[in-house]
Amino acid sequence: MNTAGGDPRGGAERRFFAAMNDLYLQAGRPSSRAIATAIGGISHTTVNSVTKGTKIPSWPITVKIVEHLKGDVELFRQLWVETRERVDIESPGPRAEVSVFVSYARVDDEATHGRITQLINDIANTYHSLTGQVVGVFKDTDSIAPGENWKDRIRLGLSSSSVFLAFVSPAYLRSAACREELSEFIGFLNANSSIRLVIPLVFAKLDRIERSFSDDDLWKQLSVRNRVDISGLRTAEIGSASWLGVVEEISDRIDEVLATAVALTEGAEESAATPAEDEDEGEGEGEGEGEGEGGYLFDRLAEAEERLPEITSDMEEFSLLIEELGSRTEAASPRMQRANTFGQKLAVSRSLAEVLTPIADDMQVRADRIHSNFKEWGFLVNYLFERVKADPDTMEDEDGIAFLSTIRELSESGIDSLSHVEGLSASVEGVLGFSKTLDIPLKKIQAACLRMAALRGLLAGWLDEVKALESVSPALLEHRN
Repeated sequence: MNTAGGDPRGGAERRFFAAMNDLYLQAGRPSSRAIATAIGGISHTTVNSVTKGTKIPSWPITVKIVEHLKGDVELFRQLWVETRERVDIESPGPRAEVSVFVSYARVDDEATHGRITQLINDIANTYHSLTGQVVGVFKDTDSIAPGENWKDRIRLGLSSSSVFLAFVSPAYLRSAACREELSEFIGFLNANSSIRLVIPLVFAKLDRIERSFSDDDLWKQLSVRNRVDISGLRTAEIGSASWLGVVEEISDRIDEVLATAVALTEGAEESAATPAEDEDEGEGEGEGEGEGEGGYLFDRLAEAEERLPEITSDMEEFSLLIEELGSRTEAASPRMQRANTFGQKLAVSRSLAEVLTPIADDMQVRADRIHSNFKEWGFLVNYLFERVKADPDTMEDEDGIAFLSTIRELSESGIDSLSHVEGLSASVEGVLGFSKTLDIPLKKIQAACLRMAALRGLLAGWLDEVKALESVSPALLEHRN
């Protein structure tokens, strides 16, 4: 890594690595392997490159390491953003007018001999050719789900010209990291635009996805939004007529999505600027704010508040179940190692299946209940964020401040409780297929973990938005302190 001379990122990178080194020393210099094992879902070589100061990682990896080492996340967020920000401001060449954030499972790119990488480049060039607008593509080829720097790019004023391309496949939907990233984007973006800025690029045959994910919540959400079927490009010749036709179709879809987002934003601004007499005309005709599509707002807030203890308890219990699962599996490991024949190994796997089945059932029940409760919370959170966008004075309102603080507390506790779902999901994927009997509870565990990974991403998006609001609201920040 060259940080000397004309490198515009040199100073920012040195500050980042100096702070990381101080944090690492304060934590007692734990080994990279110990950090990676404790966090889950990160290789020890990646951790080593961060602590040794050889590579700036993606933000999700940064925050996991900082949290594990008990560091100041907000301090490192600013340091991390500066390493990116300087490149965008000082680097030569035209400034990007449209930002495209790309998320995919790296195995899909590898399995198709780099077709996703080539497709991303062709989309940027074709969009520039068709519209005259320069496209900035953001991805991290060193992670399983590239594109994690979208939050900070949006904060730099790109929310009206940003699109999230999700290369959806069975591998993508089975990746806890990909699901968390997409859900976090959706959760954070709700207050800036909408899920309309997400364009699902279906990179596998639809029937193959439907067979395994017809009941999957995230796939249901994606399948009705701006979907483009690009499954034919897995085998199409790069640069052929069929390839270029699909590239142009994606470019057109990006243009449509951005135009729709701009129209919605302008409509919301006009609505917020409407004189107050319209409200006076309706005064006295209904009992309260929030009637109609939203229902009775205070009633719904009260009901959601009543469910909060159950949600918090379920997430904490889910975390405990993960720990119990790990201890049960670890206890069975010596018996599996001592087994010398396939018959003996099958007997151990059946014994383990009996132990894991009640844990798997409990995890599934709690995941279903958490998801059900969060449907109502999701509506209320989105409603409040949109209200703040239309009327910033909401952040000074006592009820608004209290609810935003509750969102922060719920998000923080949920993110902490569900911190190991990504690692567990990856571990389960690695042992599926050894025994039909054992696969039954393992598949239930994996399905529950994937749902919780998506939820963790959504909570992270909410938390990011609340933090952004706190940065501009003295009253909200004072209430937190």
